[in-house]
Amino acid sequence: MANREIKKVPINGDALRDEIKKAGYSIRGIAKFVCRSDRQIRYYLERNEMPEYLLDDIRDALHPRTKKLWIRLGGYVWVSDDELYNIMQRCHEDHLAIHGKWARPDGMEDYDADESEAKDFLKYFTADGETYIPDVCFDEHLDWWMKKKEEMENA
Repeated sequence: MANREIKKVPINGDALRDEIKKAGYSIRGIAKFVCRSDRQIRYYLERNEMPEYLLDDIRDALHPRTKKLWIRLGGYVWVSDDELYNIMQRCHEDHLAIHGKWARPDGMEDYDADESEAKDFLKYFTADGETYIPDVCFDEHLDWWMKKKEEMENA
């Protein structure tokens, strides 16, 4: 059975080498961090191309994702007939409870999925529409941002 070709992306080997050094790593250090050999990383840096997965691993190591940011995703999820019926029934029952005698026979309220349901929905999510981050979601990061902004302006 033949090996399948590994998708490689073009890189600037010198620039990536500088980025690794600037982050405080040696080639051996970053190789150890991403569970690869330093020979393998040097090989790709010299050829100015690298497997996409390896570049992603290195970038994740150099720029770890440490800040949590709430977003609203635009798209749709695939549900079964039973799931759709249960969701709509719950939304209608909420409508009846909220509006009482003024409720519409086909009235619905928004559906609020709990964390467990949301995780399950994400398995069947297809992005299709606007995704946005409401400005209020930046509130917990404002002090950090102001400090970082000042550092960047004074650099």
